[in-house]
Amino acid sequence: MRALKYFEWLSTTTITANGNTRTSAVYVSGTEQITLFVNITEVSGTSPTLDLYIDVYDDVTEQWYELAHVGTFTATGTTPHNISVNGGQCFALRWVVGGTSPSFKIKIGAEFRGE
Repeated sequence: MRALKYFEWLSTTTITANGNTRTSAVYVSGTEQITLFVNITEVSGTSPTLDLYIDVYDDVTEQWYELAHVGTFTATGTTPHNISVNGGQCFALRWVVGGTSPSFKIKIGAEFRGE
């Protein structure tokens, strides 16, 4: 399997409950695996949670579908996450923030791999 694309999905960004919930689409034909590199440098609020998802877009139904729940984050740290892809070429990163006055300073990179 070879690298098809390296991509900075989110440059250093602060995510709060009032922020956007989905990034712009990334088109990578032939993707079989996505490795997401999550770097959270600051967390604040009361019981803050950040759920990250990878969504895939279907041109026929013109809808976004959840491909994978990457994880629930509550603290600072850096972690890689491997997501298997069984179809699709249009992907987006989505998040859901919980807690009282939650705030996450985060940077996310991705590597798209395929044959």
